[in-house]
Amino acid sequence: MMHGRYDLSATLWWRGERYYDPKGYQTELSVWSRREGPDGAEGVAMWIKHFDDLWKLGSTPQWRRQ
Repeated sequence: MMHGRYDLSATLWWRGERYYDPKGYQTELSVWSRREGPDGAEGVAMWIKHFDDLWKLGSTPQWRRQ
């Protein structure tokens, strides 16, 4: 699993214009793997729970309610 905190203030200049960093070139990534042992497995489980909890916050679309 890869996780990176996207810096919203990161920008780049292109052709005299300033743009937000659309590809995250300045984003530092953390890599978590269950193969790394207990610490890696704990990190992966933490992020899976985090994203599952975020999905639960969203409402079910009307077309799925029936």
